[in-house]
Amino acid sequence: MSAIHDGTRGPGDTGGDRAQSERPGVLAARRILVPVDFSVCSLAALEHAVGLAERFGSAVDVLHVWQLPTTLGRDDSVALPGHRHETVAALAESQTRQALDAVVVEVAQRAVSVRTLIEGGPPAEVIIERARQGAYDLIVMGTHGHTGLLHLLRGSVAEQVVRRAPCPVLTIRVVEPDEYRDGDEPETEAP
Repeated sequence: MSAIHDGTRGPGDTGGDRAQSERPGVLAARRILVPVDFSVCSLAALEHAVGLAERFGSAVDVLHVWQLPTTLGRDDSVALPGHRHETVAALAESQTRQALDAVVVEVAQRAVSVRTLIEGGPPAEVIIERARQGAYDLIVMGTHGHTGLLHLLRGSVAEQVVRRAPCPVLTIRVVEPDEYRDGDEPETEAP
């Protein structure tokens, strides 16, 4: 639920000093959902979300969605050296939990309430459903910004979420050096 004021006044409202979150068009994000896939883009989105959370006193939920390869089932089991015999789902959750804990350790040192969530399934579907169930005010997520054939082949989780999310979505794109083609690099100023 976003707190966007539509500019109308209630009884007795003279329109005096309003809190920032009550001004028309200003979003007060109390609960922010940040899907991460551990890419540079998703980690940049997490950093942006934490900055917003510090500013607005928001809580941040960091969500990782894992998807099994089509050849495996949740109850299939694996045995890895140094691990006991585990189901694929249990192993994926354990490995993801460790990776998420490492990502949010720095966030936890800041004055932000943060929680980690792990779910399995198609990423866009899970993100949208989690946003609905959790009544989030904002989703902040990374996007690789692919276009053309690569976009057609991979699809875009961010695009699906933007189109179907029950709340505003802020997408963060980080241009990685290997994305530049000859002559496409941004100009830099001399010191």
